[in-house]
Amino acid sequence: MMVRLARTAAWLSVATATMGITPAHAQDVISGKYYRFSVVGRSGLSGIADVLNHGPSINNAGAVAFSARTSINNAVFVGDVAAAAPRLIHQNTNQSFLGGTPISDTHHVLTLDATTAIFDGYRRKNLLDWNATPPGPYTNSLVAAGNVPATPDFLDIYFSTSDINSAGHVVFAARKSLPGVPPTTVDRLVTGRRPAFVGQLDMSFTLADTPRPQLTDNGRVVVRAGASVVDPIRLYNYQLTMFEDIATRPMGFDVIGRSPGVSSSGAVVAFFGQVSQNPPPALGDRRAGETGIFASVDLGPADGGRKIIRLARRDVERDSPGLGNYDGVCDQGEPCESGELGHTYGGVGVEFDLNGFQPDARVGVTHLDAGPAKIEGDSFVVAFLGTPSFEDTAPALFTGDVPSFVESERRPLTVYATASCWSSAPS
Repeated sequence: MMVRLARTAAWLSVATATMGITPAHAQDVISGKYYRFSVVGRSGLSGIADVLNHGPSINNAGAVAFSARTSINNAVFVGDVAAAAPRLIHQNTNQSFLGGTPISDTHHVLTLDATTAIFDGYRRKNLLDWNATPPGPYTNSLVAAGNVPATPDFLDIYFSTSDINSAGHVVFAARKSLPGVPPTTVDRLVTGRRPAFVGQLDMSFTLADTPRPQLTDNGRVVVRAGASVVDPIRLYNYQLTMFEDIATRPMGFDVIGRSPGVSSSGAVVAFFGQVSQNPPPALGDRRAGETGIFASVDLGPADGGRKIIRLARRDVERDSPGLGNYDGVCDQGEPCESGELGHTYGGVGVEFDLNGFQPDARVGVTHLDAGPAKIEGDSFVVAFLGTPSFEDTAPALFTGDVPSFVESERRPLTVYATASCWSSAPS
């Protein structure tokens, strides 16, 4: 089921409640037919003057970590819908905070503290792991330092590139200074903590296209391995010495999104992509040359390994008596049409607009494990930004609940997904 939560404008006005915008009518809960937004941080709560758009995050317990501005300086808070006010975790009169604040299920928050002053071309930065378990006191440990004379782990640490999981695994991107005359620098994806980092992988990227890695529960790292839209999405081990290709140009993608998402087990990776004009038959995609949201699902070795499926901007089965199986899925040999988001009153199929996706935006995914081995009987939920074809407006936030069934041993994955639910029929 594809569900539209809200248009971006409405979503930002509330999701940026984590950014300091007070909702209308002074209530801190805003509800719609398919969603309920609760404000966890705004100006006027816990000494917050303004909440910063630095990338809030949420864990499975519903705790939200975010950065904000107070009368003293920038600060990091953790809010919860069940709490009256967010908790102040960290503030420093001499430091500013850069980038997102990822939070783990064990309530550990990563912050990147940085000086406002520049030293030899770089700010001095500390990547800190804060134990934000209530009621405190809240303590931290140093993960890595950038351009800090006493602990010169790296020349620089890039903002909005870090993630942490419940086991304490950490990943981030950094610039390393190499000895020589003259000295040179190299950009790297890094896992682990000082002083003995676990993995360091040289990677080519720019400040405008830094990697956005994400960790699984067992420490695997999903990332687009480079700044180019044709660089592959890979799932690395924690040591960054081995990887599995998730989406590549030879697999049939001419454009690959910057911010893939991975389920906690690593079984499902979701991403934005644009299929090539002549995709390989193995991809099995009917929309050559078109954009979409995709998922790479691990079926296990006995069932052929990973399978890529299109989740958004896809065809559905056309109602043709005697020519299909009436399950709504566009199977091989069946008559198909657009209409993944339903139809207008005039019978025109509604789907996601070709240019309505956000290539750099995170595609979130949660795998709902039904219990039996492998993927059989499981489902997964994917969240992404998209624009329906009948609207010429800002994108909306959608979630797709995708039940999946492996019909028998060694059979391909068949995905069943219904059309969307609308609060009123599109016209």
